[in-house]
Amino acid sequence: MHADIAALKATLRAQARERRAVAYRATGASIAAKLRDYLPELYLPSRCIVAGYVQRGSELDPLPALKLLHDRGYRLALPAVVAKDAPLIFRTWAPGDALAPDAAGLPAPLPAAAETVPEALFVPLVAFDGKGHRIGTGAGYYDRTLPGLRAQNPKLIAIGLAFAVQQERELPHEPTDAPLDAVITERGVLWFRERAG
Repeated sequence: MHADIAALKATLRAQARERRAVAYRATGASIAAKLRDYLPELYLPSRCIVAGYVQRGSELDPLPALKLLHDRGYRLALPAVVAKDAPLIFRTWAPGDALAPDAAGLPAPLPAAAETVPEALFVPLVAFDGKGHRIGTGAGYYDRTLPGLRAQNPKLIAIGLAFAVQQERELPHEPTDAPLDAVITERGVLWFRERAG
């Protein structure tokens, strides 16, 4: 990564984290529940595999949306880190299933859970812009993972979950940064690129 871009991303990440934390303290729980209202706008194929994530800190919690999808017959998965510089893998999961630390110490489905390939996934983020570029935590897991998933399935939908205050006018990005297809905020769904097929 170019040093200037890395420094700019670090500054933007810190600023966006603070805005996210303020928004989360004010309305995090109510907005997480409201995200469920926008799920029909995603036009997810019936009973497809949807991957979520386990909320950390002031990230928007995908659990209310995941529970609703599960109740409607969708199959769920959560990511797991298997090695520091490797893409994420996804294991089947349902609300109430046990979690255990993965190779990065993050909560993940137990190793005995079946590995699967999601057709849609919710992606945590620190900041995003109007073209679908995102800044994550800096570990690069989703940037390494999304290209492989898209190569397997051009119809994959990568959806960021964020507060509206996390949107920047424009974010620095590099060819290795994997963009999102959409972001859901408390204001609705923002689409950045046409759906495949």
